[in-house]
Amino acid sequence: GLESFLAAVQDDPRLARVVWFEVLGVSLEVETTYLSRMARFGELLITAAPAPFAVAPELRPLVAGAVIGGISHVVMTWLASGFAAPRADVATALELFLISVAGGTVTAPE
Repeated sequence: GLESFLAAVQDDPRLARVVWFEVLGVSLEVETTYLSRMARFGELLITAAPAPFAVAPELRPLVAGAVIGGISHVVMTWLASGFAAPRADVATALELFLISVAGGTVTAPE
């Protein structure tokens, strides 16, 4: 889950930097592959949501991109900060974001 993903980022920040900061612009082939995989991952996330997404088919790729973009931005800024926030807080923030996007009820932890 999110905890394992964030642990992998924190355990190998060099790889994370390549994935988030350096991969785009390497070549057209690498960029196309990266963007295609991210689009597929976004579609997987919205398809696997516990609450069905009531999204028009023409908007699904945009919503999927927004989900991936939200996750990526949080992880990029966490990485760039030198992991200033505790990993558990980042996981909680992402979980709240994903639940809210899926239309669930969001209750912030105390």
